[in-house]
Amino acid sequence: MRSDARTAREPGSPAERASGLDLRGWFSDAEGAWYRAQASAALARDARCTLVEVGCWRGRSTSFLAPILRGGPRRLLCVDHWAGSSDPWSDAYLAVEAAEGQGSVRAAFERNMALLQVPHRLLELPSVAAAERVADASCGLVFLDASHDGDAVAADLRAWWPKVQPGGVLAGHDYEPAKHAGLVRAVSEFAAAHGLRVDRGPEAPRCWALTRR
Repeated sequence: MRSDARTAREPGSPAERASGLDLRGWFSDAEGAWYRAQASAALARDARCTLVEVGCWRGRSTSFLAPILRGGPRRLLCVDHWAGSSDPWSDAYLAVEAAEGQGSVRAAFERNMALLQVPHRLLELPSVAAAERVADASCGLVFLDASHDGDAVAADLRAWWPKVQPGGVLAGHDYEPAKHAGLVRAVSEFAAAHGLRVDRGPEAPRCWALTRR
């Protein structure tokens, strides 16, 4: 579940607003392009693999996958419970729900996915519980953007790493030492323990990736 004290991106162009889309979030266009490239590469390696996004919020990050998924099978698994997080930004999330109405963010996600025609499955569960329902070595890409505290990120890494197939990628958002030190520490320690390199998006340095050999 993503929420923090930064100002979320406001709904975009007049055409976007007129369409009914509400893609407020914390994902830049450059990050979206990097994410889409990772998903495209995963499908090129194995067209039948599962793509997983953990922490969807209103679906801004998910929306960048629409061009490569629309009209195809439901390869994308979205994981979120929209019930807050274990990091310091949970109160901000709950404030949004209080202001907009219970279930409003989840409803916005579903509406955005329908309008963008993104085929997907949804597991409305906490991250680790959702991982238990996914087969090992079945995922070409898992993208983590859920709770950002170190303990939660470390648990997510342990839970989802076995789900990544050889050659696949476990990736995520907000690799920012100054803002998310716990997240950066968890990713860096996990990479070191497994002999992995933390790759960063050249034009999207907040995005990180670990490739399974």
